[in-house]
Amino acid sequence: MSNRCLLLLITSSALLIFAAPQARAQGIGYPSVAAALDALKSRSDVSISNQGGWIIIDERKTKALWSFTPAGHPAHPAVVKRGLVEKNGNISIEMTALCQASKAACDKLIEEFKNLNAQIGQSVRAKTQGPALDADSKIEVEKIDGESFRLVLTSKRSVSVDAGQIELMSKANELCAPRIADFGKYQFELSEPLDVASGARSMFVLRQEIRCGIENSVSANTAQGSSPPQILPNV
Repeated sequence: MSNRCLLLLITSSALLIFAAPQARAQGIGYPSVAAALDALKSRSDVSISNQGGWIIIDERKTKALWSFTPAGHPAHPAVVKRGLVEKNGNISIEMTALCQASKAACDKLIEEFKNLNAQIGQSVRAKTQGPALDADSKIEVEKIDGESFRLVLTSKRSVSVDAGQIELMSKANELCAPRIADFGKYQFELSEPLDVASGARSMFVLRQEIRCGIENSVSANTAQGSSPPQILPNV
């Protein structure tokens, strides 16, 4: 997809469903957060990763991304489903959530995701615009041991760790499939041109360690993060 505009229609298309009778659960397609997690983990056509305790499930065919809160999160249990929708040549993000915590905690969770989508929307626009994007990025794989890898991203379109990790997700899931790709330590370098008028571009290098976890499960010992992972559905 090229030369298309990303419209962040989060406010108008976000739907938050609180704990309610099963009749209202059609928003995400499951009656509870636990039911959604169990059903998705049993499928072979999704990619599962763990980022700071958040369970991230990627439905590539439908371009949907599920984010399940970690235990201990104020809004737990909750799940936020985000998907890319194309209409009239534009791409928008639709967001649906099922939250079984207090209204205040759920409202705060959704606000965090709205802000998150807006903050890294520019990175997604960069992925959907312009020709020959593959030439702007390169990923090298270094094997650390039988369970761990170091991914080295050299990119001219990512200028932050968050954006770089978006680019690495597909390769990380590929290396670890069908197990979970846990993102660990990282280092990065950013070189920015002083003379913008010269046409020179920034160069970003991210060295990201990943570890392949157990299949279709998430380690209970993973550190629990309160902020949602800064990732968006794949374009």
